[in-house]
Formats: sequence, structure tokens, C-alpha cells
Amino acid sequence: MAGGKGSRLGHIEKPLLEIQGKKMIERVVRAVDGSKKINVIKIAVSKWTPNTKEWAKRNRIHTIETSGKGYVNDLSEVLNKLDGKIIVLPSDIPYITTDIIDIITEIYEETETPAMSVIVSKSFKKSIGLPAEEEMEFTGFNIIDSNFKGEMPQKNICLDRLEVAINVNTFIDLMHARLWRNELEESICK
Repeated sequence: MAGGKGSRLGHIEKPLLEIQGKKMIERVVRAVDGSKKINVIKIAVSKWTPNTKEWAKRNRIHTIETSGKGYVNDLSEVLNKLDGKIIVLPSDIPYITTDIIDIITEIYEETETPAMSVIVSKSFKKSIGLPAEEEMEFTGFNIIDSNFKGEMPQKNICLDRLEVAINVNTFIDLMHARLWRNELEESICK
């Protein structure tokens, strides 16, 4: 998902913000591309993210045009355009890894629910110095069966890991992402 207005960042195209010389969208795509569970990568864009759409085109990644009316609306549009089980990742969780994607995908495959969301606890976010308002905060990482008809039951999986807890929505979040960079990358490599 890369079609938001970026209004809390002064209408900057969030997917193109850089952390340690790499665009956030590039970091997410690299993690997805390494997964053995994912066959096709498509990026949801909107009128708010024309440069992200161009980046995807240059990198030979298909895009899905959405109206840019908000995450939930855009996600609904994406699900109506795709078929099957869809892994949805926002472009603003720059430290997502292939391992985390594969772990969550395996958990989803073991459940009998058509929709699963990854959440992070408030206590974990607070313990690492990140702001948190809700007891459980959604990361934007979802797996959804777009073929399911009717009211869709959903399962939430709590994953208290930095890789999904760092979500860039504001300048403060961006600062946290840049501050955590070294510690995260050291722990991921070990």
C-alpha cells in the first residue's frame, strides 16, 4: 500500500522517504521479493503518489491505481481488483524482513480464518520509546482471502518486534526509524 496522502508528513510521498540511503518502498519490496510465499508483487498507488508510481514502473513492478481516499477504502479497492490470498504491506514499515513475512504467512496458513492482521502491543511500543495510543496497534500488515464472501472473520496476531513496530506516519516516527536503524540492522544480521 503506497497511495496515501502523507498528510501528517506535510503531503510528502512517504514511500520515497529514505532511511540509510534506501527508499522505504524499496526496503519493503526487497523483503517481499525474498519471500518464498509470494508470487507477485503489486503496489497500490493513487493520485497522491505519482513519483512512487514512476519508481515502480522503473523497477518493473505492476501498480494498482486506487482513489487515494484513505487506507481502508484503498484496501477495499485493491481487494476488489485481485483474486486469492493477498498479503498487504504498507510502504511505511521500513524494517519489515523476509523472515517476518514468512513467519506471519505460515501462521496464516495454519489458521482457518480468511483475514489476519498483525498488531503490536502498546506496552512493547512504549518499552522501546515509540508513541502508542491504543492497547493494540495495527501495523497495516494483513493477509486477506479476497475470494471470501460474506462477513469476514478476522484474527489478530500480536507480534512485538521492532520490524513491524516501527511505522512511519509522522516526522517523529521518521526520526525514531532513523535512530533505531543501527540497532535493528545489527539485531537482524545476528
